[in-house]
Amino acid sequence: LIHRLLELLPSRPEETWAEDAQHLVASARQQLGDEECAEIVRAALDFLRNPQYKDLFSAESRAEVAIQGQIGKSTVSGVIDRLVVSPDLVTIAEFKTSRWSPASPSDIPDPHRRQAEIYGQLVSEIYPGRGVRSLLIYTTAPKVFDLSKDGAP
Repeated sequence: LIHRLLELLPSRPEETWAEDAQHLVASARQQLGDEECAEIVRAALDFLRNPQYKDLFSAESRAEVAIQGQIGKSTVSGVIDRLVVSPDLVTIAEFKTSRWSPASPSDIPDPHRRQAEIYGQLVSEIYPGRGVRSLLIYTTAPKVFDLSKDGAP
């Protein structure tokens, strides 16, 4: 649900985010309960309103961007959770919404790290000459890990 809120709410007016979030989680209330749904809404809204992540949720950013390309002899594809393209830098963000989050970069699971690396490689071929910033965002903390070589820390 957090992932869905982070995908859908930025395309709506900010003043309606709280109400829209309540509607989007309504179908889960019976299964999860009011308290857990309220926590999910709070976590998503706190993250969306954090000035540090403003660019990720701006009108220029895009959600759920399909990507495909070649890495070596393999064809790979996936869906980037958030993509922001500027003249000098492309930022990709992958949201991890499990209840667990790594304590440090060395604790990031290899599959999460590899996914960000693959997307970064594909994006660098699509946007040659631009830096690529690859972020893994664990929404429960929230914790943001910048895995890129080119991006700002």
